[in-house]
Amino acid sequence: MNEPLLIIKNLSKSLKTSSHNIHILKNVSLKIQHQSNLAILGQSGSGKTTLARILVGLDKQNSGIISHISRNLNIQMVYQNPYESLTPHMTISELLQDHTTDIEEIHFYFDKLNLKSSILNSYPHELSGGEAQRIALMRALLLKPNLLICDEILSALDSMVQKQVLELLKETQRIKHFSVLWISHDLLVAQNFCDELAILNGGVIVETGEASELIQSPKHDYTKKLIHAMEWIIS
Repeated sequence: MNEPLLIIKNLSKSLKTSSHNIHILKNVSLKIQHQSNLAILGQSGSGKTTLARILVGLDKQNSGIISHISRNLNIQMVYQNPYESLTPHMTISELLQDHTTDIEEIHFYFDKLNLKSSILNSYPHELSGGEAQRIALMRALLLKPNLLICDEILSALDSMVQKQVLELLKETQRIKHFSVLWISHDLLVAQNFCDELAILNGGVIVETGEASELIQSPKHDYTKKLIHAMEWIIS
């Protein structure tokens, strides 16, 4: 059996206040497989983004281990707020060419993401939220990650562009063979895009499993609540 791309074991994160500790993550353990998609699902404040920030080195756990067998593991993250990863004083053309000299590759992504070439001379603050999110995703893909973390990246996009983004990720994965850690509260998208789901509630992983199996036979009450909410939205 192949070793997982990334192993998270008993990872915890807390913040100290003057009176007590606030526990954000509690003994989180997960495995991310090669060329697979794992979704972490939970409501706002459940610890999803904190976990992602720890994985890319923007935050540090209080305890627990993150291990991988690859010497050159390249983790890239696309943030819910795309402007965090776009250098404000660079035009979009400069920003993208800072990561690749392959102009055809840039044109490929522009076509797939339905972006107009006229924004190449724009600065990040001149883009709409949806345009900035697609450029942030393109930038991450140009860096050729082994693991791509997507933190609520569809929230600023309309349904048609959401579909284009998901199709691009699937197509690029087939060619580049990377894994995706998909962070979301949207169970419907996650079950269609991801192989496995992990349910995070109050900083604790309450249930994990293959997407189809977990949806059909949830065990934890919180998972059942998420599925019930999804079914209500669909109906």
